[in-house]
Amino acid sequence: MKKQYLLLLSTLLLLPTTFNDNNYVAKADSISTDDNSALVTVAHIRNNLDEFNDERAAAGYLTAVNSFTLMSITIDSYEETGIAGFLLDFDSDKGYMVVGPNMRYYDLSFTGNSPVPSGNNIQRFYSDYLGYYYIDSNNVKVEIGFPNAPDVETNESYVLMDGQMAAGESLITDVQAYNDDKYGTEFIYTDEHTIFDVINMPGYMDMHLTFYYIWDGVQMTYPDMDGYTAGFSVGKYIAHATYTGSYNNENQFIPYTPANNETTNYNNMVARGFTPLNSRTVSQYEAAYRAKVINLYGSEEDLTVNEVVQVLGNMYGSKISYTSWTENHFAISDMDMLDENKPVIFEFNNSYYYGERIVVVCGYKLYTKTRTILGITKIDLRFYLEYKDGTTKEQSMWFDFNICANRIGAIYSITIN
Repeated sequence: MKKQYLLLLSTLLLLPTTFNDNNYVAKADSISTDDNSALVTVAHIRNNLDEFNDERAAAGYLTAVNSFTLMSITIDSYEETGIAGFLLDFDSDKGYMVVGPNMRYYDLSFTGNSPVPSGNNIQRFYSDYLGYYYIDSNNVKVEIGFPNAPDVETNESYVLMDGQMAAGESLITDVQAYNDDKYGTEFIYTDEHTIFDVINMPGYMDMHLTFYYIWDGVQMTYPDMDGYTAGFSVGKYIAHATYTGSYNNENQFIPYTPANNETTNYNNMVARGFTPLNSRTVSQYEAAYRAKVINLYGSEEDLTVNEVVQVLGNMYGSKISYTSWTENHFAISDMDMLDENKPVIFEFNNSYYYGERIVVVCGYKLYTKTRTILGITKIDLRFYLEYKDGTTKEQSMWFDFNICANRIGAIYSITIN
């Protein structure tokens, strides 16, 4: 996904004073238009405080800002992570602003004090998804969140929106209808990409692949097959993409008898009250994948996302590699992997609808809204990820990444070498 939001300065800016941020000192040096650092944005604000105060007055804040304290802060935005920026604390109690390079800002309040402290040995952070937090001198993380009402809904009181099968952050069937209903029509469709269509996601065409054993949903707990199914689907896609021997041969079927092929798991399932199928005819790929799972973990149940990746690595070896993320360090810039047709496995730790869940992400849709003050731009994004799982089988769904970033556990993108 290419960045299309860069704003360039057209004139030479001078920083007229010295700002101190403990170990950081910005001196009164010339800043050319070639310097796209956050310092350029700071200088622009300092040189245009009168216009800034006009903006404050138009918003109903009539007391003028005369100065600000400058503090370094790391920004994890919708678009990218680890941005070196500054937090401006206006006259201590007249609001604050988080700015970055390329004449961009990420948060602005015309009232209140800085949400995070100044001082030596303080690491300050702002996240478009999670709000403010800092790490103190004892390496303790202190979470602040959003001091003012956030643009993104972060509470647990979800309601069913248009274009959605059930309340929560997922099961979105019509992204445009959901986006307009939840966030408003000012968020404009911007971009999308899908790796592959429903037909090429064969892993979800078989009712959770649980036809090896029959269960009574009233009498017993339904086996957790999310990880197994996700790995099956991604592995099948890899086989298609790499033409990997018998894994790719869907037209050759072999018998699979649980009592013989997975004796220990068979005995365990029977002891728990499940009814096994005496024999089943499966594709060579399915037999190979299931054999890897059973040999490594003994059962198809309760696979973690890490175990799923290990199964795929065991099957394909050097033909694939993977990259992992966590929710605090994942942004739209990382979605280049979807543009490059690399499937992504997401693990929900506490999904509002699903609870614990592993899904395969195979596409995205992006909506944006732009705001400007003093020629400094804030770009708000609403980011939807297309996923497949056993709940919907052959149908694609989307989840709203904006309101569930803090519920995402491990994330792996799979690269076909």
